Amino acid sequence: MLDVVKIWSALITKEHFFDDAIAELASSLSIYNQAQITLPTLTLAEIDEKLSLHAWPGASPTKEFETSSSLIIPSTRQWTNHRKNREWAVKTLRAQPTYAVGSAHVYPDRSHPLLTGMIQVGWFENPHLEAGKNIKDSTAEIFAPEELARIEKQRPLIGMQPPLNEVIDTNRFVKSIDQLCQYMESKARATPKPICFFDDPFIISFTQHLHPKTQVRYAEAVKKLLATSEKTKVPVISYIEDICARDIIRMLSIVFNLTGEERLNDALLVDSVMGGWGDRSQIFQCSREDPLPDKDFYRQVYFTYLRTSEIMSPARIEFPAWIFEEGQQLYEQGLHNHILDIVRAECVFGPLGSYPSDLETAVSLAALTTSDQKDFQRIVQAFTQARDLELRSPSSIPSRDKQDKNEIA
Repeated sequence: MLDVVKIWSALITKEHFFDDAIAELASSLSIYNQAQITLPTLTLAEIDEKLSLHAWPGASPTKEFETSSSLIIPSTRQWTNHRKNREWAVKTLRAQPTYAVGSAHVYPDRSHPLLTGMIQVGWFENPHLEAGKNIKDSTAEIFAPEELARIEKQRPLIGMQPPLNEVIDTNRFVKSIDQLCQYMESKARATPKPICFFDDPFIISFTQHLHPKTQVRYAEAVKKLLATSEKTKVPVISYIEDICARDIIRMLSIVFNLTGEERLNDALLVDSVMGGWGDRSQIFQCSREDPLPDKDFYRQVYFTYLRTSEIMSPARIEFPAWIFEEGQQLYEQGLHNHILDIVRAECVFGPLGSYPSDLETAVSLAALTTSDQKDFQRIVQAFTQARDLELRSPSSIPSRDKQDKNEIA
């Protein structure tokens, strides 16, 4: 357990390091804040000229820049009280179908002689009609011992295969996208088109330290999702919390020749100048410089930051470029603005008013607690025993006093 007094005392011995770091952070944030204030005084052509000297400048302004006088675009609605917010959210969501996908995994228990893993994908379809029927479902995929053993055997051969956990996590990501694409294909002729929610990013910087084969699989999956969305004209967004992206920061550092960008991130900058709930940043095209062999599709991803919580940093919303470029033909205010209103309305009903309700439902359907993961290992053990194979791992043997409680009939 934590000893608060001792931890506090230990922190005090290092307080000069914290003071220095806080001072440097505040100084960098002040400099970049001034940069974002100055940015609208430049023309789009002037900014593009500076950014064109770099193949991957982090982010590029869109045509929205020409009609905005600030990095932040305030919400057009006054969020006065909870009752009125809910009334607005109900009206906004009415008859607008949504579809959300979440996923989870169980890594193999290496203390068990038969390695077995699992991924689970959950989805929630909500027509937002009084007479409509919500659909909640999930699917599971097992990674059998023979499949995982084959990967393990090939790994020593000049790194031919990625680690097992990496394989399972990649399959979780790919299966989630396959589920989304299958649904979007089925709704290609639907009216109105549903809006799909995804809880993983389209910009896959996290793969830069993974196996090359893994990087390819992630990139191909995202490209498939973006292409399917554009072909079917079914919008899909990625809703991301706890982000540390520096795309806008990188852009500002290039335009104004600044340093110190490594201390900041977009969410910190946007949060420091953003107003109340529902406000968002301008929309930008992503052009992040990642050490990946295939990242050209990044430019097909647009993003914005949206305040959906009074206590947390703004969420990052990523979506395919066609939504912004072609959406004006579908909605007078732009398809992107319609979608962001749907996100706001979903968040009104979400946990603490800060997360899309339907996405939360999908994530919950897929979620696997520590208890669920232990149950999975016990089910696998029971399955092998049913085939006259008595195999027990130390971690899966229940104690005597809990034997009856944990037994699987």
